[in-house]
Amino acid sequence: MKYMDINQVQKKMNTRIIKNNILKYIFFIATTFGLIVLAVLLLRVITQGIGFIDINFLTSKLSTDANRAGIMGAILGTCGLWLLSFQ
Repeated sequence: MKYMDINQVQKKMNTRIIKNNILKYIFFIATTFGLIVLAVLLLRVITQGIGFIDINFLTSKLSTDANRAGIMGAILGTCGLWLLSFQ
């Protein structure tokens, strides 16, 4: 049985630690960038769409007529999926 050389193991470990640190920062920057873009999009949706949300829009069912359409079906579907996922 061949024993492992401690110097070779240490060299490989140091290389893995360096790669780990580099990739950790790359993934952190990518995640931060994605969260910033998401925050900007949510801010735009909220500021530009807040005038269109009323109780009729929230409680109306889906319709092909844009003036009568609502999102009650989507809200109930989302709540149903939540209930199924917690069982």
